[in-house]
Amino acid sequence: MWDSIHIIVGTLNARGGREFLALAFTRFFIEHRLGKRLILYTKDEPDPLITSTFPLEFVDVLKHVVFRPLGIIYSKKLWRGVPYIRAAENILSLNNNKSLTINLNSDSIPIPAQICYVHFPYFGIGENINLRSKAKK
Repeated sequence: MWDSIHIIVGTLNARGGREFLALAFTRFFIEHRLGKRLILYTKDEPDPLITSTFPLEFVDVLKHVVFRPLGIIYSKKLWRGVPYIRAAENILSLNNNKSLTINLNSDSIPIPAQICYVHFPYFGIGENINLRSKAKK
């Protein structure tokens, strides 16, 4: 059992697969009593109007965790440096043999952790790409 489990989620203010994955992960750790304290790091404050619409087994999970909004704000595709650097320094200082850090949003928030999960392959495609195969008929 870990003293603390730190899970970097991104946001819970959507009803997509990434949010349900984060809550399923969290539920697993709670049900199996793998950590004395579970902390969810989100880029923004969870909105109760949205999180209350999750399936009941996930709404119950949220009662057993501590939320730590990271305050990361992104402008277009670039993270603003200062909040990101502060968050990375704080989370990296937690990595020891008494705590477990899991980044379930490592494709968007590149903070090192013992477990990094990429939800889906992300490919940045620009608008000015010449697709030759499309031109051939």
